[in-house]
Amino acid sequence: MHESEDPHPGRFAADLATETLARTSLASLAPGALVNLELPTPSGAPMGGHVVQGHVDTTGTLLGLRPLTNDLDHTDWRMTIELPESMVSNVIPQGSITIDGISLTVARMEGRQIEIAIIPHTYKSTNLRSLPRGAKVNLEADALSRYAAKLASSKPASTSSPIAQLTPAEIAQVSEEPLAMTTPPVLTEANDGWLTTAFLLERGY
Repeated sequence: MHESEDPHPGRFAADLATETLARTSLASLAPGALVNLELPTPSGAPMGGHVVQGHVDTTGTLLGLRPLTNDLDHTDWRMTIELPESMVSNVIPQGSITIDGISLTVARMEGRQIEIAIIPHTYKSTNLRSLPRGAKVNLEADALSRYAAKLASSKPASTSSPIAQLTPAEIAQVSEEPLAMTTPPVLTEANDGWLTTAFLLERGY
């Protein structure tokens, strides 16, 4: 239809698949609700920032959004989200996460709860300011963290300790020999701080 013939100029319509309704908060939207819109990055354009794809993995629950100062026009905000259990392994402190399509950084994580720092521009330019406590929000994990979690979960666990295969005489001999000094792994700053020794050891590397 030509734009001049459109009975509702400035509007567009989108069909929602059953899978979309099951994974997102769209089914709970009421007429007049604010939603976030962003144009896709053109193919071949330089990319930076967080590695997200614009998909929705699941939904979380908004537990709170509070200002850090009394100057509501210029204050930063602190948002608390409760993740579903299925999302916890894909989120790390200082890692990235997308909430209702907004690419953000996890400031703090404790159990299933994460805290996000919201700057004034983000608060004013998105639907976050309109969400009530308890609202469902759409979540997308950083693509790299999903691949890391998948790799860790597919790594076969060792069925037995190597020392359990030694005879008592061999164990005694090993205990009398001096330990060899090894060089700890060197981690570069290119990983933005999330790829730490503790992270690797926890996942069996």
